[in-house]
Amino acid sequence: MDSTNEEQYYPEHKVGSYTLMDAIASSLLNGQLDIQVNMTNLTNEKHLSTCSFYCYSGTERAVDLCVSYKCSFEIFLVIKPRGI
Repeated sequence: MDSTNEEQYYPEHKVGSYTLMDAIASSLLNGQLDIQVNMTNLTNEKHLSTCSFYCYSGTERAVDLCVSYKCSFEIFLVIKPRGI
């Protein structure tokens, strides 16, 4: 994010530049089981997410784990008329 200068509210205040690093790792284990790990703000950089009238802190380091299982199956429906 480039340096910003909130002219309207704080003409003398500048927010410095910063860089955030994210990562993702994914593996399809056996054709059906998929594991994915998402990591945000790896260095746990303290930063501002936005500034308007107030400035708000950005999110801290976070790790999300997602496991999904893909299955396929068929449903057979048999209809037998009664009394025939």
